[in-house]
Formats: sequence, structure tokens, C-alpha cells
Amino acid sequence: MNKTSNKGVIINSDDDVRVVLRNFFGQAMEKQTFDAVLMPMKVPSGDSYAWILIKDRDFLSDANPIAPIMPINAAVALKKLTRKGSGKLNIAVVMRPCEIRAAIELTKLNQINLDKITLLSYDCAGALPMQDYIADPAKNEKIFNEIISDDIWNSKDVKPVCKICDKFALCNL
Repeated sequence: MNKTSNKGVIINSDDDVRVVLRNFFGQAMEKQTFDAVLMPMKVPSGDSYAWILIKDRDFLSDANPIAPIMPINAAVALKKLTRKGSGKLNIAVVMRPCEIRAAIELTKLNQINLDKITLLSYDCAGALPMQDYIADPAKNEKIFNEIISDDIWNSKDVKPVCKICDKFALCNL
């Protein structure tokens, strides 16, 4: 890892960024830095994603920390998880920068409790429109994989709101 500023680090790897993130969280759970991770996982039907609280490292291999779609904002999932206050688990939550901004706003409104929560993010290339993804999940997974692997930061395939986003990087928060 290379330290870039007080806001984050760059993790260098030849592997897919999602593999690197899954390995990172697996190691963090093994070292008991986190008891659980909240991240997207593809639903059994294969046409969407759901936010899953993962306590067993073996399930990390099925998770996708950078899902191609946003079926719900991660801040909403975090709000539901923390609605009764802080729990006993130290939880890492992987979110897009826009979702972190939403979580911070919900925290200000006392709708999210961040006592045992660590928010982690990445430079976001955007998300695909839900209706496009649902129409052909396999094709759209391939499109999103190309966007991520080729570092395409202004793809015609992402949602219109993602195209105009100017806060896609953590240093812009």
C-alpha cells in the first residue's frame, strides 16, 4: 500500500480490484479488525444485488464490493442495520462516495449510529441503470467489468446522475 494523504491509501495489485478488496476484508476479519463486513452480494436469481452483513469469511468470495448497480443506497441498508443503536460487532461498510455522503447526512439526523461502524470507499466509476441491468445481467456485468478494469471514468453506459457526479473520488469528499 502507498499512502497518498491523510484521507486514504492506494492499494497496488495486478488482481481485479474486487478480488483485492475481498482479500483485504478477509484479512481484516481474520485479524479481528472487523467482526463483519456489509457489502453487496448477487441475489440467487442473478438479476440484482442485496446488501449482506457477512460474518463468515468464507462468504466473502460470493460478495461484490463494487456492484454494477445500486438497487438501494447503502446508507439505507446501514440505517436499517443500526436503527436500534450500536451493536456488539465492529462492522466495515463498503460504499460508493455518494452513499457515504448520504450516510453522513443520516447520521446528522440521528438515523444512523456510527459508533462501531467503519465506512470505506473507493474512486467510483458509476453504476449502471437498474432497468438495463435487469434486462440482460450477463451482458451488463461484462460492460461494468470493462469499465472497472479499463479505468473508464466517463462511460456512456452508467446512470445519468453518475455521469454528472464530480465527487466520485474520496479526495473530493
